[in-house]
Amino acid sequence: MSRKLFYLNAALLVGIILAAAALYGRWTEARQREEMMRLGRLAALRWNPTAPIPPARPVSAIEYSLISAQMLFSRDRNPNIIVELPPPPPEKKAPPLPKAYGLMLIGAKPRIILGTGLGNQRSYTAGEKVGPWEIVSFDNKTITFTWEDKTVEKRIEDLVDNNPMGGGSQQQQAGPPPGGYGGPPAGAAGVAPSPSALTTIGGPGADGAKVGADTGLSGTKSCTPGDNSPAGTVLNGMKKVMVQGMFGPSCYWEPVK
Repeated sequence: MSRKLFYLNAALLVGIILAAAALYGRWTEARQREEMMRLGRLAALRWNPTAPIPPARPVSAIEYSLISAQMLFSRDRNPNIIVELPPPPPEKKAPPLPKAYGLMLIGAKPRIILGTGLGNQRSYTAGEKVGPWEIVSFDNKTITFTWEDKTVEKRIEDLVDNNPMGGGSQQQQAGPPPGGYGGPPAGAAGVAPSPSALTTIGGPGADGAKVGADTGLSGTKSCTPGDNSPAGTVLNGMKKVMVQGMFGPSCYWEPVK
Protein backbone atom coordinates (compact mmCIF):
# COMPACT_ATOMS: atom_id res chain seq x y z
CA MET A 1 0.00 0.00 0.00
CA SER A 2 1.33 3.37 -0.98
CA ARG A 3 1.88 6.18 1.55
CA LYS A 4 -0.70 8.51 -0.04
CA LEU A 5 -3.43 5.87 0.07
CA PHE A 6 -2.64 5.21 3.70
CA TYR A 7 -3.05 8.88 4.64
CA LEU A 8 -6.32 9.10 2.69
CA ASN A 9 -7.78 6.04 4.47
CA ALA A 10 -6.73 7.52 7.83
CA ALA A 11 -8.41 10.86 7.04
CA LEU A 12 -11.63 9.08 6.00
CA LEU A 13 -11.62 7.06 9.21
CA VAL A 14 -11.23 10.17 11.32
CA GLY A 15 -14.08 11.86 9.44
CA ILE A 16 -16.36 8.83 9.96
CA ILE A 17 -15.58 8.83 13.70
CA LEU A 18 -16.34 12.55 14.05
CA ALA A 19 -19.58 12.25 12.08
CA ALA A 20 -20.68 9.32 14.18
CA ALA A 21 -19.92 11.25 17.42
CA ALA A 22 -21.94 14.28 16.22
CA LEU A 23 -24.85 12.05 15.19
CA TYR A 24 -24.80 10.28 18.53
CA GLY A 25 -24.83 13.58 20.41
CA ARG A 26 -27.87 14.83 18.48
CA TRP A 27 -29.65 11.55 19.02
CA THR A 28 -28.94 11.75 22.76
CA GLU A 29 -30.27 15.34 22.95
CA ALA A 30 -33.43 14.29 21.08
CA ARG A 31 -34.00 11.43 23.49
CA GLN A 32 -33.60 13.72 26.50
CA ARG A 33 -36.04 16.27 25.04
CA GLU A 34 -38.64 13.57 24.40
CA GLU A 35 -38.26 12.36 27.97
CA MET A 36 -38.66 15.86 29.38
CA MET A 37 -41.75 16.44 27.24
CA ARG A 38 -43.22 13.22 28.49
CA LEU A 39 -42.61 14.14 32.07
CA GLY A 40 -43.81 17.72 31.55
CA ARG A 41 -40.54 19.28 32.58
CA LEU A 42 -39.83 21.11 29.35
CA ALA A 43 -40.26 24.82 29.88
CA ALA A 44 -42.30 26.63 27.31
CA LEU A 45 -40.48 28.98 25.05
CA ARG A 46 -40.92 32.64 25.94
CA TRP A 47 -41.45 35.32 23.31
CA ASN A 48 -39.90 38.64 24.14
CA PRO A 49 -41.67 41.29 22.06
CA THR A 50 -39.43 44.05 20.67
CA ALA A 51 -40.30 47.60 19.74
CA PRO A 52 -41.74 47.81 16.25
CA ILE A 53 -39.59 49.34 13.56
CA PRO A 54 -40.77 52.91 12.95
CA PRO A 55 -42.28 53.38 9.53
CA ALA A 56 -40.32 55.40 6.98
CA ARG A 57 -41.29 59.08 6.80
CA PRO A 58 -42.61 60.39 3.53
CA VAL A 59 -40.06 62.23 1.49
CA SER A 60 -40.36 66.04 1.67
CA ALA A 61 -39.10 68.13 -1.22
CA ILE A 62 -38.07 71.01 1.04
CA GLU A 63 -35.45 68.79 2.69
CA TYR A 64 -33.64 68.53 -0.62
CA SER A 65 -33.77 72.26 -1.48
CA LEU A 66 -30.49 72.98 0.31
CA ILE A 67 -28.73 70.16 -1.51
CA SER A 68 -30.02 71.22 -4.90
CA ALA A 69 -29.17 74.88 -4.22
CA GLN A 70 -25.59 74.16 -3.24
CA MET A 71 -24.52 71.93 -6.07
CA LEU A 72 -20.83 72.47 -6.62
CA PHE A 73 -21.05 72.05 -10.38
CA SER A 74 -24.14 74.24 -10.94
CA ARG A 75 -23.92 77.52 -9.02
CA ASP A 76 -26.68 79.05 -11.17
CA ARG A 77 -29.22 76.89 -9.31
CA ASN A 78 -28.64 78.83 -6.11
CA PRO A 79 -31.75 80.99 -5.47
CA ASN A 80 -29.65 83.48 -3.49
CA ILE A 81 -27.99 85.71 -6.08
CA ILE A 82 -24.38 86.45 -5.15
CA VAL A 83 -23.61 90.09 -5.91
CA GLU A 84 -19.88 90.69 -6.13
CA LEU A 85 -19.32 94.33 -5.21
CA PRO A 86 -16.26 96.11 -6.55
CA PRO A 87 -13.60 97.00 -3.98
CA PRO A 88 -14.04 100.43 -2.41
CA PRO A 89 -11.96 103.16 -3.99
CA PRO A 90 -8.80 104.13 -2.11
CA GLU A 91 -9.17 106.99 0.32
CA LYS A 92 -8.32 110.31 -1.26
CA LYS A 93 -5.19 111.81 0.23
CA ALA A 94 -5.64 115.27 1.70
CA PRO A 95 -3.57 118.03 0.08
CA PRO A 96 -0.82 119.70 2.13
CA LEU A 97 -1.86 122.47 4.47
CA PRO A 98 -0.77 126.04 3.72
CA LYS A 99 2.03 127.72 5.63
CA ALA A 100 1.45 130.57 8.09
CA TYR A 101 3.42 133.81 7.95
CA GLY A 102 1.61 136.19 10.29
CA LEU A 103 -1.58 137.38 12.00
CA MET A 104 -3.45 140.69 11.97
CA LEU A 105 -6.09 140.59 14.71
CA ILE A 106 -7.18 144.16 13.99
CA GLY A 107 -10.68 145.41 13.26
CA ALA A 108 -13.90 143.49 12.73
CA LYS A 109 -12.32 141.00 10.32
CA PRO A 110 -9.06 139.50 11.61
CA ARG A 111 -6.72 138.40 8.87
CA ILE A 112 -4.11 135.69 8.70
CA ILE A 113 -1.25 135.56 6.22
CA LEU A 114 -1.00 132.16 4.54
CA GLY A 115 0.76 130.82 1.50
CA THR A 116 0.77 127.69 -0.64
CA GLY A 117 4.25 128.20 -2.08
CA LEU A 118 7.17 130.52 -2.48
CA GLY A 119 5.97 133.97 -3.48
CA ASN A 120 2.30 132.97 -3.18
CA GLN A 121 1.38 134.45 0.20
CA ARG A 122 -1.35 136.93 1.08
CA SER A 123 -3.81 137.71 3.87
CA TYR A 124 -7.09 135.81 4.29
CA THR A 125 -10.21 136.05 6.43
CA ALA A 126 -12.49 133.29 7.72
CA GLY A 127 -14.58 131.79 4.92
CA GLU A 128 -11.97 132.27 2.18
CA LYS A 129 -10.16 129.42 0.47
CA VAL A 130 -6.41 128.87 0.44
CA GLY A 131 -5.91 126.51 -2.46
CA PRO A 132 -8.19 123.50 -1.82
CA TRP A 133 -8.58 124.32 1.90
CA GLU A 134 -11.29 126.64 3.24
CA ILE A 135 -10.66 128.64 6.41
CA VAL A 136 -13.44 127.99 8.93
CA SER A 137 -12.12 130.05 11.84
CA PHE A 138 -8.90 131.07 13.58
CA ASP A 139 -7.56 132.91 16.58
CA ASN A 140 -4.12 133.73 17.91
CA LYS A 141 -3.40 130.05 18.66
CA THR A 142 -5.31 127.71 16.36
CA ILE A 143 -6.84 127.65 12.90
CA THR A 144 -9.51 125.31 11.51
CA PHE A 145 -9.60 124.22 7.85
CA THR A 146 -12.13 122.18 5.91
CA TRP A 147 -11.58 120.21 2.70
CA GLU A 148 -14.44 118.26 1.13
CA ASP A 149 -15.89 116.40 4.16
CA LYS A 150 -12.74 116.57 6.26
CA THR A 151 -12.11 119.15 9.02
CA VAL A 152 -8.62 119.77 10.40
CA GLU A 153 -7.68 121.94 13.37
CA LYS A 154 -4.00 122.86 13.69
CA ARG A 155 -1.93 125.09 15.91
CA ILE A 156 -0.69 128.11 14.03
CA GLU A 157 2.82 127.62 15.33
CA ASP A 158 2.85 124.19 13.64
CA LEU A 159 2.15 125.85 10.27
CA VAL A 160 4.90 128.45 10.49
CA ASP A 161 7.23 128.29 7.48
CA ASN A 162 10.69 127.86 9.01
CA ASN A 163 12.37 128.15 5.62
CA PRO A 164 10.44 130.84 3.75
CA MET A 165 13.25 131.52 1.27
CA GLY A 166 13.27 127.92 0.10
CA GLY A 167 16.92 127.33 1.02
CA GLY A 168 19.98 129.49 0.62
CA SER A 169 22.36 131.07 3.09
CA GLN A 170 21.71 131.41 6.78
CA GLN A 171 21.37 135.14 6.32
CA GLN A 172 18.52 134.61 3.86
CA GLN A 173 16.73 132.21 6.18
CA ALA A 174 17.03 134.62 9.08
CA GLY A 175 15.75 137.55 7.00
CA PRO A 176 12.13 138.59 6.52
CA PRO A 177 9.84 135.93 4.98
CA PRO A 178 9.00 136.42 1.32
CA GLY A 179 6.16 138.80 0.50
CA GLY A 180 2.88 138.04 2.06
CA TYR A 181 3.01 139.50 5.53
CA GLY A 182 0.71 142.16 4.25
CA GLY A 183 1.10 144.36 7.33
CA PRO A 184 2.25 144.39 10.92
CA PRO A 185 1.22 141.48 13.17
CA ALA A 186 -0.94 142.14 16.22
CA GLY A 187 0.92 143.98 18.97
CA ALA A 188 3.93 144.69 16.75
CA ALA A 189 5.33 148.20 16.45
CA GLY A 190 6.73 149.47 13.18
CA VAL A 191 10.35 150.50 12.99
CA ALA A 192 10.04 154.18 12.13
CA PRO A 193 13.32 155.30 10.57
CA SER A 194 14.42 158.88 10.86
CA PRO A 195 14.16 161.08 7.72
CA SER A 196 17.92 160.96 7.37
CA ALA A 197 17.81 157.18 7.35
CA LEU A 198 15.33 156.93 4.46
CA THR A 199 16.85 155.29 1.41
CA THR A 200 15.59 156.02 -2.06
CA ILE A 201 15.51 153.20 -4.61
CA GLY A 202 18.76 153.11 -6.48
CA GLY A 203 20.79 154.06 -3.40
CA PRO A 204 23.08 151.75 -1.45
CA GLY A 205 21.46 148.55 -0.25
CA ALA A 206 18.31 148.98 -2.35
CA ASP A 207 19.17 146.34 -4.94
CA GLY A 208 16.35 143.90 -5.56
CA ALA A 209 13.63 146.03 -3.92
CA LYS A 210 10.18 145.36 -5.35
CA VAL A 211 6.70 146.20 -4.08
CA GLY A 212 4.40 143.16 -3.82
CA ALA A 213 0.64 142.72 -4.18
CA ASP A 214 -1.96 144.77 -2.35
CA THR A 215 -2.79 143.24 1.06
CA GLY A 216 -6.20 144.85 1.23
CA LEU A 217 -5.44 146.57 4.54
CA SER A 218 -4.98 150.36 4.75
CA GLY A 219 -3.30 150.59 1.34
CA THR A 220 -0.33 148.45 2.41
CA LYS A 221 1.39 146.04 0.06
CA SER A 222 3.35 142.86 0.70
CA CYS A 223 7.06 142.27 0.24
CA THR A 224 8.41 140.01 -2.48
CA PRO A 225 10.81 137.07 -2.28
CA GLY A 226 14.47 138.08 -2.37
CA ASP A 227 13.80 141.69 -1.34
CA ASN A 228 16.81 142.45 0.89
CA SER A 229 16.45 146.22 0.80
CA PRO A 230 16.70 147.90 4.24
CA ALA A 231 13.81 149.44 6.16
CA GLY A 232 12.96 152.91 4.93
CA THR A 233 13.55 152.20 1.23
CA VAL A 234 11.19 154.29 -0.90
CA LEU A 235 9.90 152.95 -4.22
CA ASN A 236 7.06 154.31 -6.33
CA GLY A 237 5.65 156.33 -3.44
CA MET A 238 5.81 153.35 -1.04
CA LYS A 239 8.07 153.07 1.98
CA LYS A 240 9.35 149.75 3.32
CA VAL A 241 8.64 149.08 7.03
CA MET A 242 10.22 146.30 9.09
CA VAL A 243 8.36 144.95 12.13
CA GLN A 244 9.12 142.37 14.81
CA GLY A 245 6.23 140.07 15.66
CA MET A 246 5.48 136.72 17.22
CA PHE A 247 6.54 134.99 13.99
CA GLY A 248 9.84 136.80 13.76
CA PRO A 249 10.79 139.80 11.59
CA SER A 250 8.43 140.77 8.80
CA CYS A 251 7.98 143.63 6.37
CA TYR A 252 5.39 145.49 4.36
CA TRP A 253 5.16 148.60 2.17
CA GLU A 254 3.05 151.60 3.13
CA PRO A 255 2.33 154.88 1.33
CA VAL A 256 4.86 157.64 1.99
CA LYS A 257 3.33 160.32 4.22
